Amino acid sequence: MTDRVKQANDLLIEQYKKSVNLLGLIGAITGQLQAVDDQVPKLLNERGLDTAQGANLDVIGKIVVLDRPFTDPDPEDIFTFENPGDIGKGYTDIDGTQVGGYWIGLDPIDNQKYNDVLYRFILRAKIIYNTTRATLFDMINYVQFVFGVESVIIERVGAIDINIARPIGRQERQIIEKTFPRAAGIRIGYLSYSNGPGAFGFTGNDSNGGFGDLDHPEVGGEFSSLIID
Repeated sequence: MTDRVKQANDLLIEQYKKSVNLLGLIGAITGQLQAVDDQVPKLLNERGLDTAQGANLDVIGKIVVLDRPFTDPDPEDIFTFENPGDIGKGYTDIDGTQVGGYWIGLDPIDNQKYNDVLYRFILRAKIIYNTTRATLFDMINYVQFVFGVESVIIERVGAIDINIARPIGRQERQIIEKTFPRAAGIRIGYLSYSNGPGAFGFTGNDSNGGFGDLDHPEVGGEFSSLIID
């Protein structure tokens, strides 16, 4: 980053370079410019979609006309004392803090909003939704921009099938159904996901693989998980 004070002093003609009063005046003026320069990276970082947090992320939401919504937690992930039908989870474990459910409060409808990670995800979807023309490029760009991964999109009569190269949760699926760019009269057919870009597919392009080989099981595409709600 440019040192504004040094830059201004270097521009002085030789006869003024030892003037204490002039150097003090220039230092006072350019010092303010330096303070602004020093804050610019921080400002850009706090207001960037990939890095903004909390209230700064809410500002981006205002710009794209999408306030932070209340969450609809997955019943399989929340904490409950009882779990009939294996719905809900109990306490965590000291040696395995990833187990157990998370606490959503006694009145989750009124106190739980999207966290920054999920809110950032839906903001990405809304940005594409605001600017799409529902072309095939827009559909592919949607998945790559929102999920940050490759996708396979197959067109059918009146529908499109989507495969996303990473596992997706219930809330993400709901967002896809509401914001995925598609023309009038076109519906989402099969929505599936795989653990990587090498999902099985018949199209034979670089985004997926075909059948494996008996002697070389590592060849071929990875079978996807079909989402059925």
